[in-house]
Amino acid sequence: MDIKSLTRSTAKTDKIWGAEHLIVNDEYCGKLLEIKKGWRTSIHSHYEKKETFFVLEGCVGILDGKGKSEIMFAGDILTIDRRRLHAICGIHDSVVLEISTHHNDQDSHRQDKSCKIKKEDIC
Repeated sequence: MDIKSLTRSTAKTDKIWGAEHLIVNDEYCGKLLEIKKGWRTSIHSHYEKKETFFVLEGCVGILDGKGKSEIMFAGDILTIDRRRLHAICGIHDSVVLEISTHHNDQDSHRQDKSCKIKKEDIC
């Protein structure tokens, strides 16, 4: 099954930065994130949720909220611990698999809003 086929069979939520496809949200959570080139998610953290990102396609930057970023390419994996500020920046159109503990919207603590990537965004 290719990624386009998989995204058609999941619950999709459109976002300004792309789309979120929920696969499962039980004791654990699995999502496919479509990140558009030139856009980023909000800078945020989670008190309870721990996330692991696996880049399936494209190239993204993970911004830490303090102006530092890590560039990730297809095949790269990064775990974001609880309470760590982060945002995902679309360097190219990308698809990221997010595997995490249970997702609860009230556990997302945002510092800002999702937006076009700005000059000060390293990624």
